[in-house]
Amino acid sequence: MVVAAIAMMGAGTVHAEPYPHHEGIEYGPEGAEPEPEPNAEEIEYGPESQCRRALPGERLVGADLAGCDLTGVNLLGADLSGADLSGANLSGAVLGQTCYRWSNAKLNGANLVGADLSGANLTGADLRYANLSGADLSGVNLSCATLLEADLSGADLSGAVFGQGNARSGANLIRATLIGANLTGADLRGANLLEANLTNADLSGAVLGQSFYGGGANLIRATLIGANLTGAYLIGASLLEANLTGANLNLANLGGANLIRANLYGVTGWDTVWRQRFTGYRLIIGLDTAINVPAD
Repeated sequence: MVVAAIAMMGAGTVHAEPYPHHEGIEYGPEGAEPEPEPNAEEIEYGPESQCRRALPGERLVGADLAGCDLTGVNLLGADLSGADLSGANLSGAVLGQTCYRWSNAKLNGANLVGADLSGANLTGADLRYANLSGADLSGVNLSCATLLEADLSGADLSGAVFGQGNARSGANLIRATLIGANLTGADLRGANLLEANLTNADLSGAVLGQSFYGGGANLIRATLIGANLTGAYLIGASLLEANLTGANLNLANLGGANLIRANLYGVTGWDTVWRQRFTGYRLIIGLDTAINVPAD
């Protein structure tokens, strides 16, 4: 927080220093009483002053909040579209609470590079086109959140929740970039990952399917090159035309998953998947159309 410093200058005279916007100001006709100087608590200079303005319902479109400490702050209803929050600490912050988006924070196009959002509630938050590369999103709740074409490259999403087990509450990650993202143990049930890029992402232990009866994640045409899907729960997930080149499928559960025209070139652990393909009495769908299926 940058506020003017108070200095006592002579008997009973109070000045706010610095006060650059006071220089050269004339206070009306000669002899008129000068206007009282503002209280020091009300004077703020520079982008850092906006840190404390980050309050529920605040309009901070394009605000410079880089490096701000916003730990645990309540930002429900705040409009932070296009704001710079790079390096900001938003751990435990509340940016959403319901799937009704009007009450949640707007962060579309915001710069959140390297920001700490660990444990934050982002339910229903608008993060379209936001840059979250390298951000700490471990344990966040992204149910109903919109991350259309957001950049989550290298972000830590371990233990994150992307939905409440159904498509209506699932996060929108259409065409999102998740290259090298850490999604270990993440709950992606109901999430829409249409054409998302998960190259070299770590999804070990992730839950991407809801039940034996479908409701799995949408990974249609998703790029999962080199992805670690060790132990991933993919029951009912749609991997239609997905690229799984070099992916690790060791102990992954693909019961009822859709692999129509999926590319399985160089996948590892296929033998462990094969033994589980009858899980829940549902076969892997479209395996006969998949490309580069490993030999039995």
